[in-house]
Amino acid sequence: MAAILCLTEDTHKCFSIKPTMSTTETIPPRFQPILSLANETFPSGHTKKVIEEEIAAERLSKEHGVVPTIGCEVEVSWASLYPELIDKYFSELDPQKTFTTIGQMAGALTKERREEFLKEKEAIEKQEKAKYEATVQMGIPKGNDGYWEFAHSPAYAWQTVAEEVDILMDRGLIPTGFPHAMHITLGGIAIEGGGPHLMLAGFELLTVPSERIRKAANASSSYSWARRESHNVGGLRHRPAHKLMLGQQSGVEFRTLVTSKPEDHRASLRIAQLLGTILLCKRNQANLQSEALAKIAELWPSYRSAITSLFEARNLPNTAWDNPSSSPPVWRTWADCLDRRDMPETPEHMAVEKINKLLNKTEALLIQV
Repeated sequence: MAAILCLTEDTHKCFSIKPTMSTTETIPPRFQPILSLANETFPSGHTKKVIEEEIAAERLSKEHGVVPTIGCEVEVSWASLYPELIDKYFSELDPQKTFTTIGQMAGALTKERREEFLKEKEAIEKQEKAKYEATVQMGIPKGNDGYWEFAHSPAYAWQTVAEEVDILMDRGLIPTGFPHAMHITLGGIAIEGGGPHLMLAGFELLTVPSERIRKAANASSSYSWARRESHNVGGLRHRPAHKLMLGQQSGVEFRTLVTSKPEDHRASLRIAQLLGTILLCKRNQANLQSEALAKIAELWPSYRSAITSLFEARNLPNTAWDNPSSSPPVWRTWADCLDRRDMPETPEHMAVEKINKLLNKTEALLIQV
């Protein structure tokens, strides 16, 4: 899939910026949940490198203000954890798997069948949920969506968050092979002024399965990621200062993403922070004190052109789109675009190649800062 093109051969090395101190001297507090998940032992190899990346990204964020902080939420659904039970009660009732919540599923059953299902569900939860509750004590906040939502605290480097999700997957707390809804929040980026909707298009073009978009466009009611709320448009949500950490005053949440394996969230988190860096460099271009950062700022017009040229080729509006249930033709057209991204010489494939080159160039320039 095109998304994998954006990864380097060493997926733990992508954001290689120079650390300013040894990891033997300082371990950022943000790593405490990771160390707890690892049974309080210090994982060797790449995790030490990730700590160096966190320290270096913090320096860039504080000294230059152009690397956005990054956090994410991963929703673990009931269906992903207990597929045998879902098949037992719903395989014939909902063969296309159109139900999106456990409430919808239970409500479609007869009274007798529903009571049987809820009794079995309660017994399983009583046995299994303790291991999820233990992660809160380890320092990973819980959100309110899905069977369980890991609402990861923000970090300065994308690898820190990715490492945490990796370990949760390795432990089976986030089952692999199932598309889990993932939201990424970038702190330091205001939703106003243009840019975030172009970034979201890039995330989706490189990482999101077309069915994720098409299913929402064909649904009779709006998916949760696309509900219209205050300061919210399809797939984007403004995050005010009181909802953010690490001293950020504004932020944007990107809500259409998914992960089913480590490569998925690693790609999305990397793309998010690098594109956020390009946008912030452009927005702060007049105040940049680094030649390398000034060169990163110059990449934004090329990125914008890659997306807007694709929009123009497919007659898509160059605006922040409304939610899929309000404008289904737009989102269906976009889903068709995602189906073409692996086809050589299509506008979609050319955009993917151009964006990946810009991401790689941004990483190379950050090493020089």
